[in-house]
Amino acid sequence: MTLRTAHKINTKEISPELVGRIREGDVSAYKLVFTTWWNPLLNFANRIVKDVEQSENILQDTFLYIWENRSKLNPDQNLKTYLFTTVRNKSLNHLRSSGESKKSDEDIAEIEDDRSIHAGLENLELGEAVKKAVNKLPDKCKEIFELSRYDNLTYREISETLGISQKTIEAQMSRAYRKLRALLAHLITFIFFLKML
Repeated sequence: MTLRTAHKINTKEISPELVGRIREGDVSAYKLVFTTWWNPLLNFANRIVKDVEQSENILQDTFLYIWENRSKLNPDQNLKTYLFTTVRNKSLNHLRSSGESKKSDEDIAEIEDDRSIHAGLENLELGEAVKKAVNKLPDKCKEIFELSRYDNLTYREISETLGISQKTIEAQMSRAYRKLRALLAHLITFIFFLKML
């Protein structure tokens, strides 16, 4: 498997019935989860360890563990959250063991409900400009933003994955939108100008 460009995927949630089938050893159900979530999880792991080969190893370990311990899966548990949490923990463990871990604590900004920048990012094809702007976000803010926008996790799922409150998620997303609006203001203004011609 190779790393693909991070993108928001549109798939149904992993249902309790699907988890139940995996528990019973249904290879096709397991393969469905594997093929659906491999690339999003690979992108997620690679954003942390910044090494595609190591990210693939982390995913292989994760999916192997799930299959070998399938009888312990809880159909009522959110498997998507479990996958992201496991991959994140394994990625951070890799960084710690290799001495590459770094602090990512950020001050909590005031909560702000700003939907306009969200809609703008959804509809505008800003390409590399967006990537560069996202890379300028503080570490924790960037991680939360990418989980929401690129990995399509809900605030609740991000909260469970990172072990922080949904209020913190909301605050960090608001912070991300403010910073991105400032960083991309010139480009958004330019696109608006072109539409007026």
